[in-house]
Amino acid sequence: MRRFDVVVVGAGPAGLSAAAELARDRSCLLLDRGPLAAMRDRNGPEDVLSGVGGAGLFSDGKHSFFPSATALWQLPDRDALGGAFEATAALLRTHGVDVAAPSGSIEAPVPGEWLEKRYPSLYVPFAERLACIDELWSACPDRFSDARVVDAEAAGEIELHVDRLGHCEQFQTRDLVLATGRWSPRWARPLLEKLGASFVFRRDEIGVRIEAPSDHPLFTQLPGVDGKLVLRDGDLEIRTFCTCRDGEVVLGHADGIHAFSGRADCPPTGRSNVG
Repeated sequence: MRRFDVVVVGAGPAGLSAAAELARDRSCLLLDRGPLAAMRDRNGPEDVLSGVGGAGLFSDGKHSFFPSATALWQLPDRDALGGAFEATAALLRTHGVDVAAPSGSIEAPVPGEWLEKRYPSLYVPFAERLACIDELWSACPDRFSDARVVDAEAAGEIELHVDRLGHCEQFQTRDLVLATGRWSPRWARPLLEKLGASFVFRRDEIGVRIEAPSDHPLFTQLPGVDGKLVLRDGDLEIRTFCTCRDGEVVLGHADGIHAFSGRADCPPTGRSNVG
């Protein structure tokens, strides 16, 4: 059984970044249940949501920055946030995206009123995105795609049972980074409970995706490339999510969950959608 200081499960943006950093000074194994980014089928329901590069690989290439991801910038360790941003910005610059450092403040919402949330959103072509993903993927020497964690146990250290194309392997690690995204709870929660993790209910989330002609007032009035509106009233929050102009709605599958998402990396369709 091979042992690593840390195992990272999930090779979306978070998992790729974590593994690339951790592999600098410790033994790190990176696993993803789906295929390599270049092998994913943009029209395959499973590949839409799963594989190296994450669920957003086939989108419209928007890279959004502060005050996007507001909650992230409210974490207490500002030095760590600053270092992570600089490392990310340096990587993106090598692939043609020049990102300015975060600045300014976040406008507080007025209860019961819609707030327009403005933030910079830059387009990155698909080829450059693949190159960026490949650089991060290659930064971790020990890595497997098409590798699904099927069982886990804690006996001193963590032992993971991994199915690689029908062949089961076992890996041992001291630390585990789970970066499997929002589509993973059905399979991840039972494994984490076996490792002693506990869960607390936070909120109910209900999402819909609306599609209409691109000249519909809903889209002509939404600002910018990725217009976002937020309404907060007591415990209720309503927000638009991922505006895709002249794009399409696609269906993805993940562990029995079916989800509609939008993308605009296609010829103009005359129709736009928003979550």
